[in-house]
Amino acid sequence: MQLPLKVGGVEHQHFNLGPPDKPAIWIAIICMPIHEYLASDMAQIEKAVELLASAKRPIIYAGGGIINSGPKASTLLRELVEMTGFPITSTLMGLGAYPASGDKWLGMLGMHGTLEANLAMHHADLVICVGARFDDRVTGRLDGFAPRAQVIHIDIDAAEMGKPRLPDVAGVADVKTALEQLVAQGGAGPQPFRHPAHTTS
Repeated sequence: MQLPLKVGGVEHQHFNLGPPDKPAIWIAIICMPIHEYLASDMAQIEKAVELLASAKRPIIYAGGGIINSGPKASTLLRELVEMTGFPITSTLMGLGAYPASGDKWLGMLGMHGTLEANLAMHHADLVICVGARFDDRVTGRLDGFAPRAQVIHIDIDAAEMGKPRLPDVAGVADVKTALEQLVAQGGAGPQPFRHPAHTTS
């Protein structure tokens, strides 16, 4: 089991899970530091902002990583949607990160999702995946999933990068930290980038 920690100094802890009168059963919990790769690499951030600014049919795809990162991450996600005007969908675990009453909300993605969300994803030219995985319940047949889209993938788990969809910008980071950087950089110019209405046709 990997547990992200914001403090260093602890590499592992051992716990005896067996009863006192039986041979010891040990489990080692490896404590992995939180990566903030995207936040520390301005070139990656700038590339992400360029893709956001130039996209014609973008979509934000949010997952449970937003929820796990805390309320601030959800607030930043909403700021990003408001700033860009991009439509947003999510996984089942990401429900609640963005309000279902919001006018950019398309509903859940995947085999149990809405027609609107799946059509928008299929026709997208940019997917901003934040705290979510590209599992088969979302992608279906991989070669038919967002076939013309570039991908920005932000997740705290490095093992999810490129599995199974290779990203054009990969950010191994706490999503709160990465969203702070994207919102800051996206609004840093004379006018924050803003996107026209998104359609699925």
